[in-house]
Amino acid sequence: MCSSKFFVKLIWLMSLFLLTSTHIVEALDKITGPWLWMIAPTELLQGRAHSTDVDSLAASSDGTVTETDIATNGANEGDTCGNFKWALANIDSTGEGHFGNVNDVVNRIGWATGDVDDYSSYALITLESDTDQRVRMLVGSDDSIKVWLNGEVVHNNPVDRSSTGFQDLFLVNLVAGDNLLLVKVSERSGGWVMFVGIDADVNSVYKPRDTVLNISPFPVVSPPVGKQFVVSVNIANGRNIAGYQLALAFDPTALRYIAAL
Repeated sequence: MCSSKFFVKLIWLMSLFLLTSTHIVEALDKITGPWLWMIAPTELLQGRAHSTDVDSLAASSDGTVTETDIATNGANEGDTCGNFKWALANIDSTGEGHFGNVNDVVNRIGWATGDVDDYSSYALITLESDTDQRVRMLVGSDDSIKVWLNGEVVHNNPVDRSSTGFQDLFLVNLVAGDNLLLVKVSERSGGWVMFVGIDADVNSVYKPRDTVLNISPFPVVSPPVGKQFVVSVNIANGRNIAGYQLALAFDPTALRYIAAL
C-alpha cells in the first residue's frame, strides 16, 4: 500500500513538473533580433541533416571565413562571405511566412526571391548577462540546427523536420558580460524556419566584431648585422578608420630607419 501511494505521488510530481515546464516553454519569448545574417549554399540536394556538420562558410569563401572563426570572434555588418555580405534583420517569431521565417529574412534582405532550397543560414547575436549563470536554451528548426555559444558547440541536431515552435531544450553556461551566440539552420526544401529562446534575464543585441591590431614579428628579435628588419602593422575588422598613428622606438646606434610603406 505504501509503495502504491509512493508511485501515485511520483506520477503526480512528474506531471506537475511537465506542466510547469510546458508553461515556461510556451511563455518564453523568441529572440527576434536584430540578428546578423549570412547564408551559404550546400551541395545540390544535400541540405538538412547532410549539411549540419559541413562548414558551408568555408566552402563558399575558399576557407577565408569559417564557422569556428565566426562562432568565436563574430562578424561585422557588410563583411563578405562568398557572394553575400553579412546583413542585419529581425526574424518573425511565429514562422508563418509562406516559406518560413528564415526564408522571409533571405527575401527581405534581397539575397533571393521566393522559395530558397539547399542553403544553410547563419544567425549571430550577443547575449548580455549580468552574472555567470547556467540556464535553459530552447530552439526549433526546419530543418537541421547547430548552435555555438562563445565558440563552443552547445547543441547539434542533424534532423529533417518541420517546425512551428520550440522543439529542443538544453542547458548552457552564460558568463557575466557578452556571450556570442551563432545558430545554423540547414535547409533542403519546403519551409526554412528558426526559433531561439533562452530562459534567462539577458539582453539580445548586435555588437560589431572587435577591431584587432596585430604587429609582427612579435616579440621583436634584433636582426643580424647588415640584414634588413621589417615590422608589419595590420588592422583586422576595422570600420571607418581614416588613419592611425604609430610610434616606432629603436636604438639609432644599432638600427637605421629606411621607409614606411
